[in-house]
Amino acid sequence: MRGGAGRGLSLRPATLAEAPAGAPPATFVWTYAGLFGRPAAYQVLDGDRPVAWICGVGGAVRGHGFEALPERFYGLLPDEGATLDLDALRAALARSGVTSRVQCAPGGDYRAADLSAFHRLDTYLVAAASPDQAYQGMARVGRQGVRKAERSGVTVARRPLAAALAAFHALHAAKCERHGSPVMPETLFGRIADAFGERAEVFLAEHGGRPVAAALVVREGAYAIFADGSSLAEAWRVCPNNLTVWTAARSCLERGARLLDYGITLPGDAGGHRFKAHLGGVRTPVYEVTT
Repeated sequence: MRGGAGRGLSLRPATLAEAPAGAPPATFVWTYAGLFGRPAAYQVLDGDRPVAWICGVGGAVRGHGFEALPERFYGLLPDEGATLDLDALRAALARSGVTSRVQCAPGGDYRAADLSAFHRLDTYLVAAASPDQAYQGMARVGRQGVRKAERSGVTVARRPLAAALAAFHALHAAKCERHGSPVMPETLFGRIADAFGERAEVFLAEHGGRPVAAALVVREGAYAIFADGSSLAEAWRVCPNNLTVWTAARSCLERGARLLDYGITLPGDAGGHRFKAHLGGVRTPVYEVTT
């Protein structure tokens, strides 16, 4: 096995070309970092062997030259076949003077004296070679919700984020107000649309002539992440979320995606955990290293 649980991890400035292949693709992480500043990267070395690549925002951030990506997106990509010791990584970050909150891409081989101390969040992953395989992986209640929405006349259309920005943001704002959480500005979603172009899509559900649910999906090669989703509470009786997410998943798989990431789920969000599991997602820990 390449790499190991060594004590001598170090960081050195790196480039996009030095990022490992895998999911999410480094180009996706790099592009997202560019929304918040100048992308910067480090390679994590165990001796002289690369074990991970970290992308963040460069420039004068909190007195240092680098900061990890904001919440809800991953900043660390592990090298295939490498074991990454998170205690050693935290020590390396501290020695380098980097101010960071690094969220590790799920699925890597991570180690620590107390791994649970780094487990902050979860995501739900669907690995499938076809829509049929993904549909069969859904729980019965998830498939029932899809069929109920279809029988109730819910329709879902795929649109570029730029074209559906106003409708999407209205649903996003309604969700945030319902939860008492900050509303992300429409301008941020506009910047996502500009940065990712046709790779950023909204799957917009309508019922009775009005938008009732939406999912924002960003595709990059064989990887697709559900970056944000929302719906109107008064429409839940017709299960628009089920049909919206399934339509998005099916569309991505039909166009070459093989790994669907349903996105970060907070520990106390029991409904979010249940919904993503019903739609076939496999719960996967997301580890966070903070200095």
